[in-house]
Amino acid sequence: MYHLDISTSWDSTAPPWSDLSDSNSSTTVPGINSAFAGAATLSDHSNILVNGGSTAPDLSAVSSSTAQFDTRTNTWSVPVISDRSLKQSRYYHSLLSDGQGRIWIWGGRDTEQYYNTWAVMDTTTWSISYPEIQNAPSPRIQHTATMVPDGKVIIIGGLTYSRNVTDPLGGQILNPVSMADLLLFDMATAKWTNLTAGGNVPAPRREHTSVLSRDSSSIIVFGGGDPRFNNVNMNDVFVLNLTSLLWSSPSPSNEPPPPRKSHQAIMVKDSMLIMFGNNGEDSAYNDVHIMDTANWSWKTQYDINDDEPKDTESMGSSTGENSQHVTSLQAELATKALFGAIILASALAMIGLICLIGSIISYHRTKSRQRRSKSLDNVLSETYLQDIRELIRMGTLHSQLHSSTTPQKPDIENDISSQKPNEQDSHR
Repeated sequence: MYHLDISTSWDSTAPPWSDLSDSNSSTTVPGINSAFAGAATLSDHSNILVNGGSTAPDLSAVSSSTAQFDTRTNTWSVPVISDRSLKQSRYYHSLLSDGQGRIWIWGGRDTEQYYNTWAVMDTTTWSISYPEIQNAPSPRIQHTATMVPDGKVIIIGGLTYSRNVTDPLGGQILNPVSMADLLLFDMATAKWTNLTAGGNVPAPRREHTSVLSRDSSSIIVFGGGDPRFNNVNMNDVFVLNLTSLLWSSPSPSNEPPPPRKSHQAIMVKDSMLIMFGNNGEDSAYNDVHIMDTANWSWKTQYDINDDEPKDTESMGSSTGENSQHVTSLQAELATKALFGAIILASALAMIGLICLIGSIISYHRTKSRQRRSKSLDNVLSETYLQDIRELIRMGTLHSQLHSSTTPQKPDIENDISSQKPNEQDSHR
């Protein structure tokens, strides 16, 4: 067991590994020296769980054992699992911690069969369940499983044990999986969904690594082996956008690591650390490489930023940092929503005040026009009445003058002089 300190700065040409084996050499853990085992960090961020793997160089024996390493005391322990032991011995499988004390084990194989089933280990009670899930995909090995913040798992790449299309008898063989064909598993609903990714789709690969980006918006894939040839490996970088499901390929600066498969990758802030692996030529690596995902460049110096909290948790192994990211994002959205509501309420209040002032001004202008109109009508009415009276007076005078020279005739018309001024105004 080795330990790499990532709380200090160091050069990748001489990473400060510490051998912890001497401190617990008296501890014997059966089956812990197994190849292609699965490992995950538990929800307490202090214990590492290791499960399964092959215990023979030729992969002829497979372990079903589970062991736990406590990073605080540097000691191994073997948990006593109640109910029934893990009956499915596996290697080439995937392990995930859901951050709630459960380890989800999927895929893999033993010496005789391939698996497409889940085994769920509850580390709070040390019990195991085997949920029966409908519409399960084909068995798969050498894939990656990445937890995303919404409680879902994305399965990428690897090999499926499925029908041989060239066999008329319908036999099954290991087939490469297109990197455009993704599997999504929802832990809450226990449902599988097939997804199709587009963009610059990577070549099929196995024994690669997939880690969640720091902002939880994408999955970063590095390296892996060609499914067709054992000695052909890759050292390219691809990014899957989780919103658009589009692949892209950044062009990192500086010299990349040698091509490899069966390696490890973890995210520490914006740095993706690539460690170990093999080249397919019966030789292995013990190096460490650093990818700066903020600037997409390979660098040799690992620097810890003291302005930020020191978070050493692998984003591909636990949801701790993802949950913090989601909580922070929710708080930011809530704050923006509050400010938006305040601005909207202020705008509506201002509009209402302007409308009220406009209504008051319009009301006063209308009343003023009415008063002026009424005054004008009164003036016109009084002038009109005066004209009528003058006409009546002149008509009476004319009548009197005329009657003094000619005989009067019966008047069959209404005498205008007999009408009252208010009646004339009424007719008007």
